[in-house]
Amino acid sequence: MNQFDKNKIITLDIQDPKQIKAALIQYQTLLNTDQAFNNQEFDVEFTHSNSNEQRRLQPSDAGQNLGLLKSALDKGQEGGSHYYDHEITDTTETYISEVIVFAAALQYPEIKSTIVDTAKAIVAYTRRMNDTSEMWIDDMRVFGVEALYMLASTDLQYTYLLGQFFIPYWTMSTLPNMKAILLHY
Repeated sequence: MNQFDKNKIITLDIQDPKQIKAALIQYQTLLNTDQAFNNQEFDVEFTHSNSNEQRRLQPSDAGQNLGLLKSALDKGQEGGSHYYDHEITDTTETYISEVIVFAAALQYPEIKSTIVDTAKAIVAYTRRMNDTSEMWIDDMRVFGVEALYMLASTDLQYTYLLGQFFIPYWTMSTLPNMKAILLHY
C-alpha cells in the first residue's frame, strides 16, 4: 500500500464521453458533500474499466489533449515530465487521474456544461475549506488547479474560475506553481 492511495474510486471507460460525464457528476457529488477528502487529503481516483481491462489512468488516456495535459502538469512545482515515460500501476505513487479525466473530457464539446459544473464544484470546495492543508493530493500537489488551468486554456471565459480557486489564505510564496500558471495568462 502506498502512502497516498485513494479510497474513493470512480470507474469509467475513459474513451466513452457518456461515462466521462457520469464520472464527473459523481465527482461533483463527492466535492459538494465534502466527501472527496479524508483526513485532509484528496481521496478520489478515477480508473479505467471496460469489458477488456481495468487499470489506473495513464497520460495517454488524455487522447488528443495529451499536449494540454502535459502543459498543465509541467507547470507544477516539480514539473510533469516524470509522469510521461512510465506506466502508472497499482504500486506507483502517481496520482494524476483527475487531470487526465479533465483532459479527456475536454475532447467532447457535448459534455462541456458538466465539465464547467465540475470546475465550479472544485472552486466551491476550495472556498469552503479556505486552507491548503485541506486540499493535497500527495506531498507535492494540490487538487484541482490543473483541471481549472486546462478549462481556462481551452475557453478563456472560464479563466475567472482559476482566479476564484485561489483562496484568501494562500500566497504566491506558499504555492509557487500557482504563480507560474497565473503568469501564463
